[in-house]
Amino acid sequence: MAVRRARSRGGVLGTRAVAVTVIGLVTAAASVVGATPGSAATHRAKTTELEAITTVAGNGRQPPVASSVPASGVTATSVTLGSPVGVAVDPHGNVLVADQDNNVVRMVAGATGTFYGQSVAAGHIYTIVGNPDGVAGQSGEGRNGPLGVDLNDPNGVAVDSLGDVVISDTGNDAVQFYCASPGFRYGVNMRAGVVYTIAGGGTEGDVTQGGQALAAGLTSPDGVALDRYGNVIVSDTGDDLIRVVPQSSGTYFGQAMQAGGIYTIAGINGDWDESGNGRPGTAAAISIEPFDGVAVDAAGDVVIPDSDNDVVRLVAASAGTRFGVSVRAGDIYTIVGNGTDGYSNKKPDLKTELSAPQAVAFDAAGDLLVADAGNNVIRLVPAANETYAGVKMKKDRVYTIAGESQASGYTGNGGKATAAEMNDPAGIAVAPSGHVVIADNGNNVVRVLSLVTVAPAARR
Repeated sequence: MAVRRARSRGGVLGTRAVAVTVIGLVTAAASVVGATPGSAATHRAKTTELEAITTVAGNGRQPPVASSVPASGVTATSVTLGSPVGVAVDPHGNVLVADQDNNVVRMVAGATGTFYGQSVAAGHIYTIVGNPDGVAGQSGEGRNGPLGVDLNDPNGVAVDSLGDVVISDTGNDAVQFYCASPGFRYGVNMRAGVVYTIAGGGTEGDVTQGGQALAAGLTSPDGVALDRYGNVIVSDTGDDLIRVVPQSSGTYFGQAMQAGGIYTIAGINGDWDESGNGRPGTAAAISIEPFDGVAVDAAGDVVIPDSDNDVVRLVAASAGTRFGVSVRAGDIYTIVGNGTDGYSNKKPDLKTELSAPQAVAFDAAGDLLVADAGNNVIRLVPAANETYAGVKMKKDRVYTIAGESQASGYTGNGGKATAAEMNDPAGIAVAPSGHVVIADNGNNVVRVLSLVTVAPAARR
């Protein structure tokens, strides 16, 4: 990782800050030449788009050594977050944050209304799952409500179209599920507004294939995701496995699965090399590290940041072509990275150097976004030839869209995203609006990328 470079952050000739609404906050989203919010198609010729970066949660301070009560119901940018890791965006545009050191899951309200049983104001932050005092614990299911659950170092969070929330309760070696609407899921008859444990509780390292999820031996699970069938995908970090808890019985990733069971789809317990490309995922070794996330694309494929091997890999849900590669259901493939720890830009996906990628996400166009944590940048792999933020991009090449060439720091708010500095971006998600949400872990903030339109500078 490069040493932080000192830079001047003075004003830009002919610039003006533009108010843009991002995740319920009206902020100066861009201090760029002649910037105005909106799509380039609605403006005069010769305008272009830039991606701007804005902090929407966290004040950038380090949390106190002694435990403190995480603030709730206040402006999101006024609070001290404690090593935020996973992020997700629900259908209403609310941002969910796994606030690890505060042992809670929090929500930055995207709109004023009632969500997760609470009346909220846009731009404010609220604890939605976990002890409001921020105390770590292991209370199991919260039949007295989501605030009656004790979490321990939650690292991952995911949300589905119904508003159900999945949480990796990392320190408790478990996966928790906040039920937004009642029904029979994961072998349990669930009630709305209640948190249920759906995986974990067994002995660490017990990775019996097809066993009961509630007897599974998870070891420090981190990333979680939901596929279109409601199956929960878990990054079982301590065991170097990717596992599935099916919501209902069926055949997934080439395996017959039963509701309430747990199944490995990638990795070999105790083996962490990058191996097995083009073979069944269960015959391939992967090496995942703390904070590593997981994502699902529109085809149902599971995408994994194999961080210790400096690559991104895919377990195919069905046969077809992905990222220019012919794939078979249940097999695993490297799709980004050449396995060398480093940094390169605008190269083909399999020739690009990454450094400890920690999180992945997809946008509505099918573009893959990667939190390249060791390089302190966000990368984009276009699904098709396109122009993104004013840059012409080729399909299946890798482009940096945020962060400044490996530099580590906390700069650039309200300016061009590629001129900003981040510190260990550990989580990434895409909002329904298209905004990219980043857990800037080392800076204890959540930041958002948004497009702004830029007109030529006025001459003086």
